[in-house]
Amino acid sequence: MYSKDQLIGILLSLAKTEIHVSKDDTTRIGYRVRLKVSFRGHAEMLQAIQRTLLQHNIESKYKEREHKTRPRPILMVTGKRNLTRLCALMPSHLPDVRDSWSTFKEAVDIFDRNLQHTMTGLERMIELKNPEIISVA
Repeated sequence: MYSKDQLIGILLSLAKTEIHVSKDDTTRIGYRVRLKVSFRGHAEMLQAIQRTLLQHNIESKYKEREHKTRPRPILMVTGKRNLTRLCALMPSHLPDVRDSWSTFKEAVDIFDRNLQHTMTGLERMIELKNPEIISVA
């Protein structure tokens, strides 16, 4: 198991935050937004991270093989409650290796308030996903 400070270090250095926006005709607005944090590494380390996350009431999914074309282990955190708890662990304004946590925290906040189902919220999610795209109204 890792301590809370070690877990924060792992989140800052190893975690990959992901924002997926995809077309979905079954939703009211026509798009679906999914958020995920993933960790890649050796199985033993990922399982230790998973146990540490459970101590903070954060559920995660461990897979021995990510995909048949990428047969390495992966640990994923998804779901509104789990991502909110994960973001609450992260101190504000600390730089991370991918410079993505501040953006991801904003996306989780939008997700928490269910604003991704509105046009304004969806546009903001797209901006967060692709910061180089400037939305023109």
